[in-house]
Amino acid sequence: MSKKRAGLTFSSHLSQLFREPHAEKKTQPKKDTPPKTQHNARTVDQALNAVTKQMETLGARPRTIVDYERYVTQYAETMGVKYLADINAASLIGWLASMDVANSTKLIRIKCVKAFLGKCFNNGWLKRNFWN
Repeated sequence: MSKKRAGLTFSSHLSQLFREPHAEKKTQPKKDTPPKTQHNARTVDQALNAVTKQMETLGARPRTIVDYERYVTQYAETMGVKYLADINAASLIGWLASMDVANSTKLIRIKCVKAFLGKCFNNGWLKRNFWN
């Protein structure tokens, strides 16, 4: 793993920056609008795409980016995790237990997934840092 760089770390919320300046505000919500559920949450694939783009922008090595994509995708597919909110310590431990590889290999893979989760936490997509 490489050193953490503060290149794309923001301390303020930037969602207001990209809104339409003349968009009308609605006073009443739509009746068809479903309540905010986990299905409106960020998926693992969306988060992985965003994190890898950030890493490319910061100049991370291509091999590092490929490892993130490989191990995070492998974890999500093996454990059936679709949303970031579904990730928990039990599923991480289950994923490690399902591997038939050396302990040193498991350590490399879990470090990669934990680094991905750290980036998701820093981006505000995860509410708590349970993996440390």
